[in-house]
Amino acid sequence: VEEVDLTQSLAEVLENILEPHGLLIQRDLMREAGVILERRSVRALGQGRIVELGWPGEGRPDGPVIEVTAQRPARRAEPWTVQADGWLVESTFTLAGGWDPSLEGQPDNAYSKTSNPQFADYANVYRLWVLNEDGAFSASPYNRGGPFDLTGFFGQRAIRPQPLRFLPCLTLDDGGSRRSPIVEMSLDHGLSWSVYPGSLRLLTDRAGVYFDDSNLPGSFLTAAKLGMARVRVTAGLQSPLPVSVTRWTGNPFQGTGRGRLFDLGGALTFAEVAPESIHYDQVQAGALSALEANDTHRLHDWLVRRLNQTAEAHDDKVGRARLRLAGPWPLLRVGDRLINAAGDGTDAAGQPEAIVSEGAIVRAIRCTWAEETFPWDWQPKPTVHRPPLTELELMF
Repeated sequence: VEEVDLTQSLAEVLENILEPHGLLIQRDLMREAGVILERRSVRALGQGRIVELGWPGEGRPDGPVIEVTAQRPARRAEPWTVQADGWLVESTFTLAGGWDPSLEGQPDNAYSKTSNPQFADYANVYRLWVLNEDGAFSASPYNRGGPFDLTGFFGQRAIRPQPLRFLPCLTLDDGGSRRSPIVEMSLDHGLSWSVYPGSLRLLTDRAGVYFDDSNLPGSFLTAAKLGMARVRVTAGLQSPLPVSVTRWTGNPFQGTGRGRLFDLGGALTFAEVAPESIHYDQVQAGALSALEANDTHRLHDWLVRRLNQTAEAHDDKVGRARLRLAGPWPLLRVGDRLINAAGDGTDAAGQPEAIVSEGAIVRAIRCTWAEETFPWDWQPKPTVHRPPLTELELMF
């Protein structure tokens, strides 16, 4: 399935439909009676050989290019970007209390849903545990320290603090399904851990958990009131930034354009189990399986293919040029695509590697082999001996 952008012109929409079937609309420009006419025909993609012209100083024979004259400028350089959903990382996260510390230290029944009619005043105490990825619990009255470092965790460029949510683990259970988030508690400052035995729910508006028991487990409440309780969650966390690849196409000497963005969503996978996960060692040892993948190369290949398809389909309608080569070039054929024919916008040769090389299609070839004698008209002219040369008409 190929996406079709219906905001484009009808001609561009038709071309995008033809591309997946290996076809393109070839446009030939002609001048008749001072008017530029355009003739269109459908032909197959990939016709013509790739021919590279050498230049002096590149370890090749002396460069044959004498002159390049472009009749119309090549299209401007544009950044093309393809992106997919951000990295999904499984880890084990130690949480912070999501309540006002001044509400701690009350009698046990103050934290009971069933025995305290004013429970709403204490509803979050010892029950709400958060990652604090957006920094909402950093300031007074919570004072839980700085926000969780999303930039360091995902290893991406700066990610602003923002609410996320816990997702299922990447590690699989015995049935081959992703494990649900695992919530554990510690009663001894994090020295030992056990699965939380009561009722709980994962938050949907941020990364956190809420203990929803009518009465908190006695041992946990006692440890919490003494400041010894800890809570951690093993789950997946997805980066809010997409994974993206950008490459440039076109001729930078003609200026730059706005570019295009393609979003593949979840079509590709970027997922890993972090060393901090309680499952990491077993996954590394092969005792457990996990849905880890890094499709960066596939993302890159997708963009390159799209750029090449577009270049093949559209380059031959951008402009015309004439290229003069020293000597005869009898092996060149109409339909060949020249690369490295640098000069006046016939391609992007000599630019950074991110620039996709765009060739020029040979439309006509004219060779001058022999001497040229001027006609005798109003005064005699000598015979002029010209070196052999080849003149190419290009469409790029």
